[in-house]
Amino acid sequence: MPVVGLVAAVVVGVMFPGLGIATAVSLGLLVGWGCGVLVAVIDRRFLRVLGEDPAHWAWALIAPWAYLLARALRRRPAPRTTWAALGLCVGLTLLSAVLAKPLTRSVWSSTAVFNRDRVQQDVAAEVERQTGIPVIVSCPEDPRLSAGSSFHCAVRGDDLVAVAVVTMADDSGGYTWILM
Repeated sequence: MPVVGLVAAVVVGVMFPGLGIATAVSLGLLVGWGCGVLVAVIDRRFLRVLGEDPAHWAWALIAPWAYLLARALRRRPAPRTTWAALGLCVGLTLLSAVLAKPLTRSVWSSTAVFNRDRVQQDVAAEVERQTGIPVIVSCPEDPRLSAGSSFHCAVRGDDLVAVAVVTMADDSGGYTWILM
């Protein structure tokens, strides 16, 4: 279920970038948690049909691995498949924790966060303020947006041809620029 939550977080982040990364991750966690509870309810019903007295599905409200641990401890002796499922769930939870940051960072620094028009207007307004020359600024449509990356914007006016080097200050769309 942790992988389901991670995938849901990335999908929500890509489909609805305006929601923000925190919302995407929260929705992903909610989807993964809900899937874990649903599977626990189904598993408990299935085990009861088989005549066993399984752990209550409410353990899954803590986390899917909590239900699997309660299930393993409740069933005596616990089958290897129960312990394998617990190990797999714990392993996937740890894997999700490791993968969450780089995957969500790619969503966070997507072009939806970058406002190309605003950068072009900011650079044009400041160049005109400093030089008195009205200019047109053209930035690339899909620049690399991770913190520290740079891209070039063409600056053209009546008596001016230059390049503005825009450097991404952080992963949330902040930037600095210098005219060359």
